[in-house]
Amino acid sequence: MREIIKIKRLAYFALCSIIFCVVINFCPVNARQTSPKKDLCIVIDPGHGGIQSGTQRGTVEEKTLNLKIAQYLKEALEKYKGVTVSLTRDGDYDVSLTDRTQYSVDKNADLMVSIHNNATGDCAAYDSGCTVLAAKDGYKQELADEEQKLACNILNELEALGIENQGILLRDSEANEKYENGELADYYAIIRGGVLKDIPTVLVEHAFVDDDSDFENYLSSDAKLKALAEADAKGIARYYQLTTEDGKKAESPLENYKEKIVHIIDGNCKHNKISYRTYYPSSKKETEEKSANTDTTTAEAKKQEQTTEKSAPEAKTDVDLESESQEKSSEESSITVENTSSTSAAKTEKRESVQTDSMILFVLIAALLIALILLGTLLKKRKK
Repeated sequence: MREIIKIKRLAYFALCSIIFCVVINFCPVNARQTSPKKDLCIVIDPGHGGIQSGTQRGTVEEKTLNLKIAQYLKEALEKYKGVTVSLTRDGDYDVSLTDRTQYSVDKNADLMVSIHNNATGDCAAYDSGCTVLAAKDGYKQELADEEQKLACNILNELEALGIENQGILLRDSEANEKYENGELADYYAIIRGGVLKDIPTVLVEHAFVDDDSDFENYLSSDAKLKALAEADAKGIARYYQLTTEDGKKAESPLENYKEKIVHIIDGNCKHNKISYRTYYPSSKKETEEKSANTDTTTAEAKKQEQTTEKSAPEAKTDVDLESESQEKSSEESSITVENTSSTSAAKTEKRESVQTDSMILFVLIAALLIALILLGTLLKKRKK
């Protein structure tokens, strides 16, 4: 008799647990007691390091400039609420490109920003100014859109400092490497790694170390390097709509922002495709109107060929030139990016929501099974 009473109590407890789980699972989301929102995790990657000095100007090495900018950027970003920042290196030592991406994976990063400075080369027809490298179109389009829109925000702030804005740079693989959908992969290992690991990754080329004007105006002192970092931080904050610890909100999102796209085909600037794209369109009609202006600008391409044919991102000195054995053969699709809110923070929230719902479902099923087992045992006892 005591055993039957005990089993009844256990069955009653199990049924109450089931009812509780059902009520919790189907009540409005805003009525639930949720866990604290995950911080926006940003990994900053100071380019080069150790034996990889990057480009040089006398005794000044790019790796040192990159690290200083990265440290200032970390300091600036940590002033915002809900942001966690870490560096792939905090000293002068080697870190492989693969390890840089893996570090971001291990940190469960929402964003990776690689910090660099430029040098003249053969890839692009300019030898001064700033540019941001991002994933090209055709594979994981939502990720590419996210990176390119972030690039717009950063370029907008760097341009406000007076640096010439050379646009967003996309580059095809030159070794016929392809993504699983058949599209040519991105040339730069740090960008390609981000695509493969689903981590939005951009590489910021702030200024040209070997250009007298760029170096003197933007790279020649710690105060100037700090200004570059703060511009990066302001662009990132505006993209994610962050708020500082003292309550200051980032500027409202960009609107109808037109940016130049430089698509490198084979490393020869004469073959580059130049187009313009409008990001953050305010209406579908305006999007269609702007889209008509995104075709390759032949006149500008010719003008670039007649001027300097030098200057490529990281030129012959970038560690990303581990990929320089590549070959290319594909065309760019020129589109206007729709105004979608595809931030990494939103993706993280969605991921956490799915995990929470899955856990509730698991508990509910387990409780149901326990109740059935107990009821079955009770029935057997009664028969006896």
